[in-house]
Amino acid sequence: MPLRNTPQRPRLVTIALWGVFLFGVWHLGQAIAIGRQLRLFLQFSGNFDPRWRLAAAIVWVLFSGWVMVLLWRKRPFVRLLLPLLILSNALYNLLLLLLFAQQPIAARLIWLLIRTTLAILFSVWVLHKTRTYFTEGE
Repeated sequence: MPLRNTPQRPRLVTIALWGVFLFGVWHLGQAIAIGRQLRLFLQFSGNFDPRWRLAAAIVWVLFSGWVMVLLWRKRPFVRLLLPLLILSNALYNLLLLLLFAQQPIAARLIWLLIRTTLAILFSVWVLHKTRTYFTEGE
């Protein structure tokens, strides 16, 4: 006899949940690294204040935590929000790459676009395939 009455989460939703979790952990690590080296970064005479990168990393951590909670609670609008999370992060990274890279960026740009396209397509496919999971019990 099952201990809970709710249906089991589909494996694809679990994979998406882990992906969002790892996304948040990546940006948490980035925020910690920037925070620990903030004094060093402030000594350089750059045109971009590292506190903005620290703030952006914290915002990505909070946003990914919010998306994780929405996935966990089976909210239907997360089906639109997750691809937007991936797209907005890709645009943020693209903006950083275009504005502040000092080396040839063609290879990095191509890989960023390929990764982003695959991640968006995968998340749309996963959330479309499991759409009944997000509408059950409402």
